[in-house]
Amino acid sequence: MKNNQSPEQFYDSLADKYYDEMTGLEGRFAKESPIFQSLIKKYNLTTALDAGCGTGFHSILLAQLGLHVTATDISAQMLRQAKQNAEHMSVQVDTIQTSFQGMNEFVHNKFDAVFCLGNTLPHVLTEEELFQSFESFRKILKSDGRVFLQLLNYDRILKFRERILSVKEVNDKIFVRFYDYEGESIVFNILTIHKSGGRMEHSLNSIRLFPWRSSDIVRTLKDAGYGTVLLFGNMALDAYHEISSKDLVVLAR
Repeated sequence: MKNNQSPEQFYDSLADKYYDEMTGLEGRFAKESPIFQSLIKKYNLTTALDAGCGTGFHSILLAQLGLHVTATDISAQMLRQAKQNAEHMSVQVDTIQTSFQGMNEFVHNKFDAVFCLGNTLPHVLTEEELFQSFESFRKILKSDGRVFLQLLNYDRILKFRERILSVKEVNDKIFVRFYDYEGESIVFNILTIHKSGGRMEHSLNSIRLFPWRSSDIVRTLKDAGYGTVLLFGNMALDAYHEISSKDLVVLAR
């Protein structure tokens, strides 16, 4: 049976079971480290906040590259796993449990950059909450600070109405990530098939997302007080193409 959960329930249920296994946490460092090293050098970053950190991959990566990092998430279990992962990797990451909208009430430092990565932003379901999120990010940025947003390219996804995002087999598990389209929103599903003792067991976790288009994000950033807003197709800052880019990366100052 499909279980359409709140973000807290959805990620609490995944955090200590198989989230890192599904996303291949440890194998991603070598691939992504040069990209983020380039961003740090290009924009002279020394401090960063990772908004919606999950189990801490990007927080740990940024800390490994020399930044002072604060990680936030709405899920207590994700934050607990992030702290464990940071300790395992021998880096310091401060953690705070908060939503995007209320972040500036709990985070009292100012940062060179706010990173909101890994398709976290579509968990914000309304235009009002999106505006409040961007306003909250702006309030914890230094005067010359920048926000980096990374999400899937929903301009392309909505055009082709793709359903299967990925199928991944890890050890004795198969992870199938897929969409259901329901009106203006999308339901994101993770079907986990576990092979055990010659039997196949499965579980389904689901959560509602909103597929923000590039024009929605640019308009709302401008409304929330940002100046320059640039669009890219990936974190390496290659050109964004509405139909062909897999990701949408937004850099706002």
